[in-house]
Parts: sequence; C-alpha cells; structure tokens
Amino acid sequence: MVPTHARRPPPLVTGGVFVRPRARWLRAFGSQTIDDPIELLHEPIEPAHGLGSLGGTLARRSILGRGHGMQHAGDGSHSGHDKSRNRPPSRWIRPASGGDERNGCAAAGGTVHGEVSVGLSGGLRGCGGPPREYAAGGMNATAQEKFRDPSLVDFGASPAGAGRRLELLGGVLVDRPLAGPALPEKRTDLWSQAAAVYSVDGSTGRWEIAASVPDPWRVGVPLDDVTLSLEVRPAPSGQIGVFLEQADQWRWLATRTPAAARMLSLFAHSGAASLALAAAGAEVVHVDASRQAIALARRNAAASGLDAAPIRWVCEDARTFVAREVRRGARYAGAVLDPPTWGHGPREQAFAIERDLAPLLADVARLLAGAPSPGPVLLTCHAVRWNHRRLRDTLAASCPSRGLESGPLACVDAGGRTLHLGDYARWSHC
Repeated sequence: MVPTHARRPPPLVTGGVFVRPRARWLRAFGSQTIDDPIELLHEPIEPAHGLGSLGGTLARRSILGRGHGMQHAGDGSHSGHDKSRNRPPSRWIRPASGGDERNGCAAAGGTVHGEVSVGLSGGLRGCGGPPREYAAGGMNATAQEKFRDPSLVDFGASPAGAGRRLELLGGVLVDRPLAGPALPEKRTDLWSQAAAVYSVDGSTGRWEIAASVPDPWRVGVPLDDVTLSLEVRPAPSGQIGVFLEQADQWRWLATRTPAAARMLSLFAHSGAASLALAAAGAEVVHVDASRQAIALARRNAAASGLDAAPIRWVCEDARTFVAREVRRGARYAGAVLDPPTWGHGPREQAFAIERDLAPLLADVARLLAGAPSPGPVLLTCHAVRWNHRRLRDTLAASCPSRGLESGPLACVDAGGRTLHLGDYARWSHC
C-alpha cells in the first residue's frame, strides 16, 4: 500500500472524469499525498473509488486539484536508421487491448480550478487504433472519416480573438483553447461538431463532454512494430494527457534506442516516451512526481501491450532522484527529459526551469558518462523563453556531441498549416 499522511490537507479531487452512458454515472478520481519516494513496481492498476451515481441528462461537479509537478512526456523524429535490431523481445509485447476495456481515467498535474460538465445522453463509440488515412469519400465523408486520427484538424482565432484548436482524438472532435500571438482565422465549419469543449470563464475552466465519447477514450500512435494506445484524459487545466506535437519524437526514440539499453525518462507524465523506449527493447526507469500520472502511464503501457516490458515506475522529484543515482554510481545509456516551466515534487520540492535545468542536465551527464552502448538524449520543452536554440546550447554545455540537433515541436493541420507548440534538442550515437 502507498502510505498517506494525515498531517497534509485532505486529498483533493483532480481531473480524470468519464461517463458510462448506460449506468448514468460520473466517476472522478482523488489524489493521494505521497510523503516519501515511492517506487511503483508491481502495484495493481486499479481505478479509484467512484463518487456515486447521478441521474438526469446532465451531471456537473466542481473539481479542485492540486497535483505535484505537472510533467509530460518526451519526443523524437523519423530516421532512415535500421530498426530491426531495436525490436523488443516478443514476450514484452502482447496485442493491445481493445474497445471493451474499462480502466477509467486519472488526472495529474499542477494547481487547477475548474468544473467538468458531462452530458449523459447518447451511446458509446469505438476508439483507439492506428491513425486512419484520409477517406476516399472526400467531402461526403464524416469528420471522423475525412481526417487522420489522431490529428490537428484546425486552429485559429475566434471572432472575439480567442485562440482555439480543433483536434480529432479517438473519433472525437475536441475544441480547446490555444495561446499564441496573431493567430490566423479558423478555416473549417466543423467546430460545431466538437463533442468535447473546454471553455474558460475568468479563472474557472470547464469541460463539456458528450456521453458519446468512448470509455475508455484512447488514441493509437503507431511507431514501428508497436502502436501506442494512449488514454485521452480531460483535466480541469484544459490538458488532455496526449501531446500530438511529440509524436515524431517518440518515433525517433523508437528507432534510435539500442536494444537492452538502460534509459532514464524524467518528467515522464503519461509515459509515451517511456513506452517508445520500451518498444525499442530498452530497460526504462520512468520518473514522475505525480502518482496519478504514473497510474495513467501504467494503463497506457498495459493498453499498448507493454505491461510486461522492464519499466521501473518511480514517483519522485526528478532532481532528487538523479542526485541519488549519481551518489550510487548508477549508469544509463541515454535520457529523455520534458521539464515543466515550474512544478513541485511529492514533498513540495519546487522546480523552476530557469534555475534548475542546467544543474539537472549536469547530473544527468554524470549518469551517462562511460556508457558502453550510448543511446539517445532528448530534451523537450514548452516554455515560452526556451526556444530550440537555447535548449540546444544548454544541452551542449552538459552533453557535448557532434550530432546535436534542435527544432520546433509542431503539428500540421488538415489545411497544411504548421502550429508551433514547443521545442526540442537531441542527439544520438546511432
């Protein structure tokens, strides 16, 4: 059992909301306060207790959440590198679970205040699977058939000037805010068909989600021999637990990671980067400060057929964990880091990228020194002041390499327009 401590405030309920239309109920998940470093190695993956059944056609519940370090996963891009040697042992991979799975959602992440509205009419719709190509039906096809899934469909400013993005995720159109200067106008009339809409009124955010969304709600991201099945988890902050701008980076990791390499995944959130490493046959140490995020990552591993892969799940502050590994003389072949702009560890250890990234990278470099079979190093970021050139220079100061490269994290919408959502720096010996 994971210890909880009464000296802290009572657990606060965070994001993870889903609905079972037939049972007409809403389930939300609470967060547990973790005082000591916890390694979640073999803990059963179970949803938290429900909050009771609800009647009527619309259920609403205010949700307040205080997470520990809102952290999300790493990235990579396509390469002509020979992938055959990176295939994981077959015993690690089983067929990904299908649409009859009933795991539920769990939210993780920073301080959020919001209300979640979930409609209770309509039926279940299929979800997951690899991205679909554009349908032959052309303009007569439905939105779900016309666009690749998952994908960014459109983005732009509303008539009032507010930025929005429209994504297709597991057969569901999702409309949520998008920050950015001088956004273009929206270019499609499909916005009214969104089944999940996040809106902000002052300091309060609210999801309105039709009950027709799948349960569980998942998207499929194909790598090489494995399709990652990632849970879509609307949170009160407006995040969804899936970062499409990272997909090329996950594929890069899967092609550049040596089989049997020992890899470190920091700020690993929902686990897509960790799973890409595991799909390549690596032994992975997955570190995140949020127990809810680790639970979500473990569900993603199970749904992707990678639950038997050698992944060590560690709930810990990234800097504390890395410093301890340095003292122990641990060695890793490579590392993935996706640090937040700021966050908190399980014991309220504050992290600020401006102050803490450089010394953290210096410690990571000590863990990589002398690796017999060097693997990839990937650093991604969504902080406004950290463009890819600054990331590259910061990484080079700790991990110099001739193969160092950098660029934007971006999605391309159905009209061919590029949306810049972050930056990366990376290098590989392969």
